[in-house]
Amino acid sequence: MSKREKVLDTAVKMIIENGIQNTSMGKISKNSGVAVGTIYHYFESKEDLITEIYRNLKIKMLERVIENSQPMDDLYDYFKSSIKLLIKYAEENPIEFEFMERHHMSPVIDAKVKEEIENRYKKGVKKIFKMLDEEGLLKEDISLELIIQYFQSSVMGLVRSYINGEIKMTEKEIEQLIQMIWDGITK
Repeated sequence: MSKREKVLDTAVKMIIENGIQNTSMGKISKNSGVAVGTIYHYFESKEDLITEIYRNLKIKMLERVIENSQPMDDLYDYFKSSIKLLIKYAEENPIEFEFMERHHMSPVIDAKVKEEIENRYKKGVKKIFKMLDEEGLLKEDISLELIIQYFQSSVMGLVRSYINGEIKMTEKEIEQLIQMIWDGITK
């Protein structure tokens, strides 16, 4: 692992554990074993470091879950597979997932990075919804933006509750919840 990667990895864990305000560059330096001067060589400020963490984690998740998911003949299977990939990603990367969730609306994250990530997300999600629309499966008289917002809120709420242990779900219950979300957006 490179020094830069050590800093990023250490910072994610420390910020989740202690919060942004209680995680100084000096503490990150001490816990990562990377000199403060070296950290500032990679990142201009703590805000720059946090923005880079957020950007890297979001892109990693988007690539794994949305951008690299392969369309299937059956659109419901594709839809279900994408949601299950997100659940699996969150299960395998709970600290990263929590970091992204906590800092999604943070003013610390650079607005240009938020916009870049949002555009990539919408592009990937719209791929799925475009296929659903072309097949005439989406509910009519509801804007695509509203459908996507409903989908995003439902899925992220489901994953967040599941990963945080607020709800325990069997595979059958996960399938039922995915079906409920599907029913909410399709005819």
